[in-house]
Amino acid sequence: MLEIIISKSFDFLLNQFPLLLLLAVVAVITWLLSDFFQKCKKCRLINKKNSREISLIHSEHTKEEVSIRKNLGQMNEKLNTLIALLSEKEVIKNKELFTTNSPVNLSAGGKNFVEELGWKAVFESDDEKKKLFDALDKLDLKLKYDVEKYSVVLLHELNGKRESTPFDPVKKHLYEHSEIDESEAIFACALYLRDCYLKYRKDIID
Repeated sequence: MLEIIISKSFDFLLNQFPLLLLLAVVAVITWLLSDFFQKCKKCRLINKKNSREISLIHSEHTKEEVSIRKNLGQMNEKLNTLIALLSEKEVIKNKELFTTNSPVNLSAGGKNFVEELGWKAVFESDDEKKKLFDALDKLDLKLKYDVEKYSVVLLHELNGKRESTPFDPVKKHLYEHSEIDESEAIFACALYLRDCYLKYRKDIID
């Protein structure tokens, strides 16, 4: 019953106050991480106790760790959903780049935009394409919806990385053309990645 209430509350906030929900999810994840590390620290401090106590405490700690990891996993899923939703809501209004039908696709202008960003050229490199496809393969995606969602999430992650990634040409282009909306660029590239990946993974049909 409680899970149903929480789920419905999440859906309501997701549709009505997505930014507020994003802040709440980040706050909860931060709290869970803090709680986890505090418990780890406490466990290290009691090492001077007798072995039986340590065994009991370690057992309790392991159960708490599993619970915290599970909660973190669930919150991470919510966070990924928020990232994808916020990205899509902000940019699909641009009809020059995106079609209004469902699923959202790149228009002719959107395809040209992706090429100008240098993203299409990335897929001409088998090595770079493999890195992107391997990253999605690790997620074991079963639905086209999830491929689109996690393509958006993946490119947001690559956009924030300091080390070299296949998304670097786009980042360089964005730096040199500050007039381009970053969210539109990421979402357009994500749709292109989605389409290329689905051509590669012909077993994902739903």
